[in-house]
Amino acid sequence: MVKTPQWWATKVHPLAILLFPLSLIFGSVVFLRRKAYQYQIFKSYKAPVPVIIIGNISVGGTGKTPLLINLVQQLQHQKINVGVISRGYGGTYQTETLLVNEHTNVKLSGDEALLIAQQTNVPLVVGKSRQEAVKALLKIAKIDCILADDGLQHYALQRDLEIVVINHQKRFGNQLLLPAGSLREPLSRLKTVDALISQDPQLDNEYKMMLKTVSFVNLKTNQHQPITFFKDQKVIALAGIGNPEKFYQTLESIDLHISQKVDFADHANFTLEDISFKQDLPIIMTAKDAVKCASFATEQHWYLEIKMQASEQFMTWFMVQIKKLIDKR
Repeated sequence: MVKTPQWWATKVHPLAILLFPLSLIFGSVVFLRRKAYQYQIFKSYKAPVPVIIIGNISVGGTGKTPLLINLVQQLQHQKINVGVISRGYGGTYQTETLLVNEHTNVKLSGDEALLIAQQTNVPLVVGKSRQEAVKALLKIAKIDCILADDGLQHYALQRDLEIVVINHQKRFGNQLLLPAGSLREPLSRLKTVDALISQDPQLDNEYKMMLKTVSFVNLKTNQHQPITFFKDQKVIALAGIGNPEKFYQTLESIDLHISQKVDFADHANFTLEDISFKQDLPIIMTAKDAVKCASFATEQHWYLEIKMQASEQFMTWFMVQIKKLIDKR
C-alpha cells in the first residue's frame, strides 16, 4: 500500500479559491463514477492477459511515456511478449481502433503512440475505447501482458497493476482537484495503486527513475551527435509537451544556451512555418515533437534523445509482479 502525503499549508491562488466549488462537483462525479464501476453498476472488461496501467493522477507531463518505453524494452529483453494500448491523443483516426507501427502517419496515430512504436517495434493499438484496443491487440499478436499508456481513470478496463508516475517538480501542485488544481483524482487514490515512481521519490512505495540524455539526432539526416556537440552554443528550443520547462532545464543542464524558448500546446501539430526562425541557430526539440516534424524538417532541426530508466529496485519488483500475473493466467 502507498501512504498518501499529509496535507500541509500551501499558498492557494485566488482563482483556485473561486474555482473550488467546481472542484467539489468534479470530485463528486469522480467518486460516484469509480464506485459505479466497483459495484458493477457500470460494466468493465477483464482481459485474458494481465493489464498494467502506467498513468498519473495529475494533468501535465510526468515522463510516463519514456518510462513505458523502458519497461517494454525490459520485458522484451526477458522474452515476454508485450503489447501496448494507447488512447492516441492528438490522432485523427476515425476507426474504432488503429494498429500503429513505425510507418504509421503521425496525424492518424498521435505523437506518443508513434514514438512508442518507433522505439520498441512492439504490437501497439490505439483506440478511443481501451477495452476495444485490447481486443484488437489480442487478435493480431501473441501477447503475454499489456501495458496501457495512461488510462488510470479509464475504469471500463480492469487492470492487474497500477503504476503512477509523479512529476518530481510540481508533485501534486496545490493538491486540489480540477479545475482549481491539477489533480484528476484525490490524493487518497494513491492508497489503492501498486507503486509510485518519480525522479525524486518522497513517499512510501515511491521508486526512483532516472532521466538519461543520450544524443542529439538530426531530423533530416538521422545523424547522431554526442551530448557535448552543442555545448556552450546558442540554440532555439521548442516543445509541445505537457511540461516544456523541464525540457528546457534538461538542455541547460548539458550546457546549452537557449536563445529562444518556443512553447506549443501538448500534442500540437506542426508545420514547417511553425519550426522556422530568422536566427540561424540549431533548433532543438523533443523526440515526441520530432515524430511530427520529420517529414518536412531541415538540417537545422535536431531532437534530444533521452531515456527514462527505472531503478534496479523498481525493475526487480516489477518483473516479479509480471511473472506472477502471467503464471496465474
